[in-house]
Amino acid sequence: MPKRIGLIVGVGSIGRRHAVVMAERYEHLIVVDTQSTALEWCHQHLQTEVRSFDNVETLIPEITSHTSDITAVIAAWGPHQFPILLALGDAGVRNIFCEKPVAVSLGQVVAIREMIRSKGISLTTGLHFRYRNIAETIRTFADKYLGGPPSMCVVAGGARCVATNGIHWLDLASCTFGCEPISVTASLQRHEINPRTPSVGFWQGIGVWEYPEERVLSVNYSNYSSVDDLVTWFCPRGTIRVTPSLEIVMEVRDSNEVEKDPRMTRVGVTRPLSPTSAANIVQGSVLAQQLDDIEGRKATPFAEISPLSTVEALLLAFESSHRQRTLSLPVSNDVLQTSNEWEIS
Repeated sequence: MPKRIGLIVGVGSIGRRHAVVMAERYEHLIVVDTQSTALEWCHQHLQTEVRSFDNVETLIPEITSHTSDITAVIAAWGPHQFPILLALGDAGVRNIFCEKPVAVSLGQVVAIREMIRSKGISLTTGLHFRYRNIAETIRTFADKYLGGPPSMCVVAGGARCVATNGIHWLDLASCTFGCEPISVTASLQRHEINPRTPSVGFWQGIGVWEYPEERVLSVNYSNYSSVDDLVTWFCPRGTIRVTPSLEIVMEVRDSNEVEKDPRMTRVGVTRPLSPTSAANIVQGSVLAQQLDDIEGRKATPFAEISPLSTVEALLLAFESSHRQRTLSLPVSNDVLQTSNEWEIS
């Protein structure tokens, strides 16, 4: 069996972190970036054989004879990811990891789904929370200590961007609830404060995704605050917080109070609770696990929740804000045909 070849498109700040992991995994690594300084960095710092190109167009003819041996990582700027994904798929690459958002319009999501179906592509995305044992821990702790599964997750914070960071909580909510959302209502505002480039919006506002059985995710970000995420899951008898460092913090209601009057309308304060077993949250890079996923070496976590469904639900929030009404999932043909491309990353 031929040894696999690594290919990474885009070696900026995130791409360089991915490239280091790939250099440890593949004996041969192809890097693509328009910036000569980025390519020079790869040749100087990656401990493997590196071949470099300054654009995808010149790359394609050089790999067409052995695309079946390639595992590709796309870490390019958000609006550029879709055409790169199509080009690699058309060239014959069948194992692809693409950083989020993957697509910037609902039409692109449809095209990617069709490419996956027709070409047999194994695709995963940069939605890394599903690989960190967070959803499993929330489910376990909620059932064991807090009276049952969560019914609501509230995410609030400062200038974190509903697209850039909100998408991670959206994917985690779907994995934790065990299903995809059924509707979204949003009110979002674009500000030109993106630290990487002002041409791509940094979006504040609120998005509310409804799930079956009246479960809810609410993401609220303000570009007028520099406070990190505050993330709380509400369960029947307590809460679970996920801190910015991915620690799990629980609080529970007094059991005597609950026993005296178990009605939900008789609310009460919570107190800290330490679990009897530690939360085994995976820290650091999970790219190796994600590459194992698309190369068929390990089972995909939460395979029933497609990462593309998370991308679609995020994009539908922007459509909801634009149309000023609640929109349902699956996406209707009317919404799809009149959808927009969004400046997100």
